[in-house]
Amino acid sequence: MPVLQKKMFTFPKTILLSIGVLGFIYSNSVIAGVTTTETEKYLVIATGTKVSFDMSNVELGADQEVLSTGSPGTGEHNAAFNGAPNTAGVFLNKATSWKTHTGPPTDSATYGQPNYLPGSRPLFEGIDYSGNVAITGSTGEYKASNVDLYANRGVDCTQSAGSCFDSGNDGNARYFQDSGDLDNSGVGLSNGTTNTDLTTSGTGLLDELADIRDWLIALDSDVTWTNNSQEMKDLYSGAITTDGIVFTDLDALDTNNDGYAVIDLNFTGSNDFFHLNNTDWILKSDLGTQAIFRLADGSHFKFIDSSIMLGDSQGNTRPINELGAIFFTDTYTTENTVFDLQNVILGGIGLWDFTDFNPRPSNHLQTEVASSYAAFDNRTKTNISNAQGCAQFIGNSINMSNNRWNRCSETPSTPRVDIPEPSIVWLFALSLLIFWRKNIE
Repeated sequence: MPVLQKKMFTFPKTILLSIGVLGFIYSNSVIAGVTTTETEKYLVIATGTKVSFDMSNVELGADQEVLSTGSPGTGEHNAAFNGAPNTAGVFLNKATSWKTHTGPPTDSATYGQPNYLPGSRPLFEGIDYSGNVAITGSTGEYKASNVDLYANRGVDCTQSAGSCFDSGNDGNARYFQDSGDLDNSGVGLSNGTTNTDLTTSGTGLLDELADIRDWLIALDSDVTWTNNSQEMKDLYSGAITTDGIVFTDLDALDTNNDGYAVIDLNFTGSNDFFHLNNTDWILKSDLGTQAIFRLADGSHFKFIDSSIMLGDSQGNTRPINELGAIFFTDTYTTENTVFDLQNVILGGIGLWDFTDFNPRPSNHLQTEVASSYAAFDNRTKTNISNAQGCAQFIGNSINMSNNRWNRCSETPSTPRVDIPEPSIVWLFALSLLIFWRKNIE
């Protein structure tokens, strides 16, 4: 069971760098002080009542063309998924950002040759069966039209399968549990839906989510960004650096060296939201530092024509399959839509709306009362249109149209690289410790 534990000692940066590089190879970052065993199983966790997850023209547990051209590419397995996001049309027309592997940017993409953002780790292209969904409300439902779900569990629902699938007709929604199903058209999505107890007496997912919120809101802040901070000005303008890409050094932001760069977002006035527009943003870390962007004051997040990816200075080419950043909110104020995404690519990003776990949901990051779960109908919304990548979504009501997603979570579910033998890993770690001790004696 993965348990998040804070670092007990502060090592020199040179040692931390070596350990961080090793960590990228051998494992992943996890949240200190709480377990994520159940949470990390799911690509989508919808916590509201009635229709809490609505998907149309969506591929989950697979991202079979990076970047997507608006229709299934030659060689893709496709059953019900007749539509697709057209991210290639948006991002490959930018002369300074996303690239093809065959030459300069064009308005087309080639299946089997993933496009990439210079300076970032690549997205995985293919099927990894990571598209598990949890519908947690006691009367929660989901809708699906033209959907291919590739998942080793499918949809875990508090209600029965018949009550959980809203449309009652899943002729254009198909479920594929493993590679053996690719030889046929899979099964109807309702057949991939299972009545599951997600409470304390069952899997414990809801308790785990409450614990995660308690931990997140108790974290010490490393830095605060406001409407007028230089970091936000850089993001708003799409300014800086190489090829017009904005880089943020997470290691530099982690002022207490605990492995987390906690950025509190304090937005007030007429522009009381986090806005990313026409920007390619790389969150960079050589130490495995995870970013946590907490909405401490303000209404919502809005990403348009933008990408957020992970990178490092080592030129790591391992496809992203773990969370490197979490965008977190636990309130609803004047804005019901807390995440609004249009034409977006995400690599290693969690969009977490924990409003249903906040006993005082009009107060940001309140710590006076412990987290507890209460489901509501259409309380807050996450709207995602024309988007793809590797991410994790938690929220009251989640709506997707023309999407492709693999799951990124605290623990990668599907290793995509060879793992070193443990003996080699621990010998290397021991040698680093000995080197450090000799240098301080």
